[in-house]
Amino acid sequence: MGQDTPAQELDEFELWKAQQIAQLVELQQSTEFSNDKEALLESIAKVIEQTCSGKYAGLAKHLGIAKSTICGWLQEKRVPSADTSLRIARFAQVDWATLLMGIPDALELPELTPQLSLPFDFTARPKWTRQPQPHDWSHVEQQLQAILKQPMPVSVTHAASVVRIPARMLYMYCNTTARKIGQRWLEHLQRRQLSHVVTAWPHLEKACRWLLDNGIAPNMREVEKLVPAEILSPISNTWDAIREVRQYIESSEHATAGICDNAYPRKLVMD
Repeated sequence: MGQDTPAQELDEFELWKAQQIAQLVELQQSTEFSNDKEALLESIAKVIEQTCSGKYAGLAKHLGIAKSTICGWLQEKRVPSADTSLRIARFAQVDWATLLMGIPDALELPELTPQLSLPFDFTARPKWTRQPQPHDWSHVEQQLQAILKQPMPVSVTHAASVVRIPARMLYMYCNTTARKIGQRWLEHLQRRQLSHVVTAWPHLEKACRWLLDNGIAPNMREVEKLVPAEILSPISNTWDAIREVRQYIESSEHATAGICDNAYPRKLVMD
């Protein structure tokens, strides 16, 4: 059978309540029933003592109420509502009438089942046996100096792979030389990018002039149709280069037109 759902548990509790109420009504017609507030409070105290190890918090947690509410029952001689007393009887596994008339001392209430501690057999965590590798930093510094003096600039990552030491450690122990290597590589990239732009400038200018003369705003899509890919692809910031070329064309044509008394022919034709 499958596990009971909360709806099924609620139906069982409502059925049990109906049975307890019917039993109490039947018992009230006899002379054996006596509804005593003191007896009810003694029953609640006994439930707390035997099922909750004498702690109000255990019963309060089960009923979903504040611990101070239970203190008010026992210390200020106030009784809980009928629905709450039914839930206490259900928790103690006694009849509602028995709870109201007083639980006999001979009746032993069931103890709460403590949570079992399962012995999990986890494998022991392996010990860290790796020993830190010592480095001769003076020798590393000599190697970095040799890399810095070679004709071809390299990145710090490449230099770290050569000396077989992480790049972050080069910045920690050989900071000055590592920064010089990085700065030299950055300047090399800037020069190479500038050379790519210088090579592509005539092609970009020719394409942008043709687009402007035909009433088309220069953009990446249109320029790629007019400039070969082997010239355009080496440029990393292609759009910045196109925008700079367009600004140059517009400013140069404006200046030339002013010198020639606005007689400068703006219409240009591609070869």
